[in-house]
Amino acid sequence: HWLNGRQVVAYELGSADWEARRKASKFANAERYGRARRGHIALQDHGDRVSFRNVRIRELP
Repeated sequence: HWLNGRQVVAYELGSADWEARRKASKFANAERYGRARRGHIALQDHGDRVSFRNVRIRELP
């Protein structure tokens, strides 16, 4: 994940580290969590005021 040109989060879906963290999280019983390779994107606000501008989404190779 990148924010203002700076990488703030990095992970590899399905890696041993990913699975260990998923199993230790609130999603431990959600078997399909993190398994989809395609799907929807949601933008959240968590109840606070938020604005989005110039959001661009592109498919990565």
